[in-house]
Amino acid sequence: MKFKQVSIVSKFYGERVVEQAKKNLDKKGFDGQPKGRSKSNTGRLKESLGYEIKTTSNGFVIEFISSANYAAIVEEGRDKGAKMPPSGAIDRWAIQRNIRGTRGKDGRFEKRKSIVFAIRRSIADNGIKPVRFFGLAMSKEFNKLVPELQEALLKDLEQIVYDDFRKKGFKATIS
Repeated sequence: MKFKQVSIVSKFYGERVVEQAKKNLDKKGFDGQPKGRSKSNTGRLKESLGYEIKTTSNGFVIEFISSANYAAIVEEGRDKGAKMPPSGAIDRWAIQRNIRGTRGKDGRFEKRKSIVFAIRRSIADNGIKPVRFFGLAMSKEFNKLVPELQEALLKDLEQIVYDDFRKKGFKATIS
């Protein structure tokens, strides 16, 4: 049995969720972010978003994916007390955000390496709040999905019954 209409609706759902997730990353102040900041820095995370539809023994699953290895940290956040993040990633982030050195307590200029360490320590001590760019997009689009899936399922079932009748020699039409 093939569920052609359900498959089409599922693809549209996946596309809409990815589109909404990208918009969420660009929104300033989204999901608890500071009002003037968006979560999109270089655009790499936004461009890495996608979805896959996988067939299982029970039907199918829509899996939302990202090729950016830090997408899960942005979506789910980071717990307090976790180990410090890698220095290379934070250093690159600091360069992209144009975070420059500052004066320390003794008036000396602090190197970026020291600033990166302080940021890493702060992340380890305080964690990172989640920004549910995918989760909130899925919730928003799911409300539209239910009626669309019901209609698609009815059409597919009608086609399956029609095809079965035709195979058995009955004359049938779909209205």
